[in-house]
Amino acid sequence: MWPLMQSTHLASTSGSGPLTTRPGCASRREAWDVRAPGGWRAWRAWRAWPGVSGATILVSRVALRSGSASWQRGLPNVLTALRVLAVIPTVALFYTWTPACCGVFVAASLTDFLDGYLARRWKVCSPFGKFLDPVADKLLTCAVLVLLPTATFEVAPPRWLLVVPAVLIILREIFISALREWTAAAGESNLTQVGFLGKAKTAVILISLCGLLASCRQGLKSKLFSGCVALLYLGALLAYLSSIGYVRNALPAFRRASNTMPD
Repeated sequence: MWPLMQSTHLASTSGSGPLTTRPGCASRREAWDVRAPGGWRAWRAWRAWPGVSGATILVSRVALRSGSASWQRGLPNVLTALRVLAVIPTVALFYTWTPACCGVFVAASLTDFLDGYLARRWKVCSPFGKFLDPVADKLLTCAVLVLLPTATFEVAPPRWLLVVPAVLIILREIFISALREWTAAAGESNLTQVGFLGKAKTAVILISLCGLLASCRQGLKSKLFSGCVALLYLGALLAYLSSIGYVRNALPAFRRASNTMPD
């Protein structure tokens, strides 16, 4: 439960008189309601303290976020920034120490799930985080997509096997980034918000790249490598399927912009 604010007097502050304990509450157990009079959140608490039978504590939503959760607001953005910085050791270790490179990439990929989960859980989503999160994904993903075809394999696959999905995915990311920039400039960025297919695409590509980094030295000698190549092609397919949805959502905005242009 949320910790109560320290107070020497626990009494009703809403002007409606004393409040009774919610039925069914046990000793030292807190029960709470959510109200919104005047933009305030009301907390009803009761504990078996001497001389205290019940209380309503009003806490502003701003105070609730900025007090005990000040560090929580920054942590998701820090994790996202670390994912951007992880590009440097990923590239540096690729040709010298592949297992370490794979470890860095796996850890960075996990932050893609963790930062969004924490931001939603703590309700601290920020415009900066919404901007940086997809940028971090693209930087990390595109770096590895470019590196993989240049690896030294024991049983080398055809070069096109890794080059084709890499080119397709990178071109898609450039196009969608431009589309999102246009919709944001038009004040309709909600049209290109990440949907289920976009999230599934990112997860599939990241998983496939983790496996490819772990097995790229063996090449086609490794079943893991072959399976992750197939998974990478699946990620490319999901990337273009999700793009269709973004373009379809943005078409009305394009039409409106064309109609308002001077002749």
